[in-house]
Amino acid sequence: MLATIYAIGSALFFALTFLFRKQASRFLPSSIELLVETIIATIILILLSPFLAKKDFSFNRQGVMFAIIAGIFLVGGLILNFLALKYDAISKVIAIASPSQIIFGILLGVLLFRENLTIIQGIGIVLSIAGIFMVTR
Repeated sequence: MLATIYAIGSALFFALTFLFRKQASRFLPSSIELLVETIIATIILILLSPFLAKKDFSFNRQGVMFAIIAGIFLVGGLILNFLALKYDAISKVIAIASPSQIIFGILLGVLLFRENLTIIQGIGIVLSIAGIFMVTR
């Protein structure tokens, strides 16, 4: 239940991020807005890291490597998100990006982590794709 609450809160925060990112793009070049957003995020994470870290805080080379790769993909996603918001409405960008994360998440879980794909998840993928087409038309 706690994971569900966190996931819904995360979705709300990301939706608000899209909203304010779209507004910022009206006044700033995308590169400057991305830089400001990233600096603020870094400062907040540095300030919160002592509270978020476990007591047995330690570095693991493999964990750091995966975190670096995740960071690279995060920046790639941010840049593509800025470009999408620059050229289209926030409602369309979110309608494509959010369900796509679900679809890609399920498929990556199945392909890379050997998670089971249930019939319900398969139906959800199909409905998500249909929803993307319905909302963006």
